[in-house]
This record gives sequence, structure tokens and C-alpha cells, in this order.
Amino acid sequence: MFGPADLAWQSGLAGTRSCLYASNMRTLGTLIVSAILAFVVSLLVAGLFLPVYGIFQGGSYNCLKDGIQECTSMIPLSALIYGPLFSIIGTLVGTPVFMVILAMRD
Repeated sequence: MFGPADLAWQSGLAGTRSCLYASNMRTLGTLIVSAILAFVVSLLVAGLFLPVYGIFQGGSYNCLKDGIQECTSMIPLSALIYGPLFSIIGTLVGTPVFMVILAMRD
């Protein structure tokens, strides 16, 4: 019923499938790592947004004028206010960017 040619064709097909599976899993792993990196970086940017904005804003309020303690106390407030917005947009924009960076590394 099955000859040597059929057996060789099936084993070649099985090797192709396992190779495709490994490639897909590597891509999925890169996607997950990229999404996590983008989320973490966007939360860091959200936390540092108000202190950095306060430095460059000028005017009467400058967190460096009041001291480093004032700058660091604004980080949790900034993360709470801007965290959701920055994390959604940062993850959507940052994931493809990190995917490209990680793909170029391989």
C-alpha cells in the first residue's frame, strides 16, 4: 500500500511541519517579549513625564528648584495619571518597534 517513496515524502513533510512549528514559536516568543518590553518602557515614560515636563516647562514651578525629593515624589502621581494612556499607546507603537529590533539582532 505505502511504498518507500510515500514514506520518504511523509518524513520530509513531517520535518517541514516541525521546522515551521519552531519558527512560529520563535516568532510568538519574540512578540511576547516585545509586548512586555513596550509595556514596561511606556510605564517608565509615563512615570517620568511630569518631572521632565516640569523641568522644561519653565515658569514659576520647576521641580529642580524645589529639590530632587520633589521630582521623585511626582513619579507615582505621573504614572497614575498618564499610565493608562501611555501604556496603551506605547504598547501599540512600541511592540512593532521592539519586534524589528529583536529580529535584526538574530
